[in-house]
Amino acid sequence: MLTNLGHVLVVDDDADVRELICARLQAEGYSAATAANGMEAVRALREHATPDVILLDINMPGMDGLEFLRLAREHIGPSFGVIGMSGDTGPRLKDQVQRYGALTLIEKPLDFAALFRLLRIQMDYRKTRSHLR
Repeated sequence: MLTNLGHVLVVDDDADVRELICARLQAEGYSAATAANGMEAVRALREHATPDVILLDINMPGMDGLEFLRLAREHIGPSFGVIGMSGDTGPRLKDQVQRYGALTLIEKPLDFAALFRLLRIQMDYRKTRSHLR
């Protein structure tokens, strides 16, 4: 049985992408939950335990990833890490995502080795912050 390396909320409007990411996360030792859009993700944050990291699609219909980040930080606080995902990873969007509080923006389709490195960085940062409190 694998150790739980942390809990990840996967937010993406594409069901196939959510399923693929969750399967890969679970195979690597993470627990995972999903939300199909920004509103579902906000509900999940209000109703369930806060995840360690949110993998957030930036380009979604309705509430996009940037709007979700703004609302989540405003109403829930900075108690979780965020890694943005997008097919468009230009410097302007990456800058914008980081200004809203995400660690970084990674390109879709995902490079899972890079994603797992970023998750380890985010988990280590979270542990360090909790020890400093």
